[in-house]
Amino acid sequence: MTNRAPEELIPSLVHEDPLVRSYTARLLGLDAEAGDVERYLKSSLVQGTAPQRRVRARAMGELGTDWTLEPLRAALDDADPAVCAEASASLGRFGNVSAVPQLIAVLSDPAPEVRAEALGALAALGDVRAVTHLAQALQFPDVTTRRQIASALLTMDAQESASAMVQALAGPDSGIQDIAAEALGRWRVREAAEAPRRPPTRGVSNNDDVS
Repeated sequence: MTNRAPEELIPSLVHEDPLVRSYTARLLGLDAEAGDVERYLKSSLVQGTAPQRRVRARAMGELGTDWTLEPLRAALDDADPAVCAEASASLGRFGNVSAVPQLIAVLSDPAPEVRAEALGALAALGDVRAVTHLAQALQFPDVTTRRQIASALLTMDAQESASAMVQALAGPDSGIQDIAAEALGRWRVREAAEAPRRPPTRGVSNNDDVS
């Protein structure tokens, strides 16, 4: 038996080592083979305290299995900003773009930590539906978030990305300026490579006799 609180064991419940996961499940009285872990995390994400919900949202992001998607999307509406922020971050790690519309909706949340995590998740997912919102957020107060967004826009092929990068060149953040310059340089090289080549025109040589 253990004296540790259940939430302290949650990270071990989703550990990469299956032996650690199995041992932790037994400590919590769960039968992993019978789906107890899934039910436990789902129920406590709704019914637990705010710190417990936050830990479980993070654990679901680490787990990244299909059944975690819906509970994490539901957690975006959690009354506690920290839980909502954790759910946003987990959806970014999960990598399923079906959450993009809800993450975009979360960008209007009044809590800055929620908006930052939602932006980070959208940047990680790299879905073109978020390009406009990411471009608008290049002025976000947090420098880490700004640079994460700029790096995401670097990989996105959209007019909004190019416009945002041009504007970023005139901004005060040297890190974003470097990313913007790299992005614009890449796009120009690609456009030049993709442009149709004209056949060479034959002119009159200086050495040709003109009669």
